[in-house]
Amino acid sequence: MTEPRPTLVLLRLWTLWTLATATAWAIIPYFGWWVKGASLTSWSQIPPLALAYGWSGVALGAVVGVAQWGVLRVHFRFPGRWVWATAIGEGLGSPLGFVLATSAIAWANPPLLTPKAAGLMDLAPPVELTILFAGLLTGVVQWPVLRRVVRKERLRRGMALWTLGTGLGEIGGFFGTRLVGGGMPLFAQSAAVGAVLGALSGGILVLYLSLSSQQAEENQAPLPQVTS
Repeated sequence: MTEPRPTLVLLRLWTLWTLATATAWAIIPYFGWWVKGASLTSWSQIPPLALAYGWSGVALGAVVGVAQWGVLRVHFRFPGRWVWATAIGEGLGSPLGFVLATSAIAWANPPLLTPKAAGLMDLAPPVELTILFAGLLTGVVQWPVLRRVVRKERLRRGMALWTLGTGLGEIGGFFGTRLVGGGMPLFAQSAAVGAVLGALSGGILVLYLSLSSQQAEENQAPLPQVTS
């Protein structure tokens, strides 16, 4: 039986990766652990809200990680690490992004830092910064696992490109849903974010695998194959 052409293999991988990521993002809002945004009226709300963002991020990362693992498992010797990396990245990035966004707004508006304002403020940290930071940190945590696919000669700037891809993918998908219209159902908005993230990060993944395949050919090593 004729082996599929490498280009078709990579195209199928990109398609499956994008669909898996979009599907995971579409279902996660219905798990019950989901924070769409927050409006603060007291500084005492920050710790519990940060914890909520953390649990929401862990749930998102775990579901997305499992979905992507189903695509990546043929390329990794220890694929379970991808699920952990994605869950940890989203779980840490979401609350840190929330705290950074809140702090940035507070320092830009000194009156909010006074004790008198603590019970009077109505502060809504931008969710965009939370999403961007979560995507960037997820890329950083995922990279040690992903680099197993890439030959050492191809690693220069690899982490930076992957991190930018995950960060810009999440924030790009979020802004895309805003442009299309906020009246979309929640699952459709989430799926759109996942689709943009999957398409962008999947494109980078395919690029890395293509470079790795070229190096494998030079070394007469077997190419990674995607099973049906």
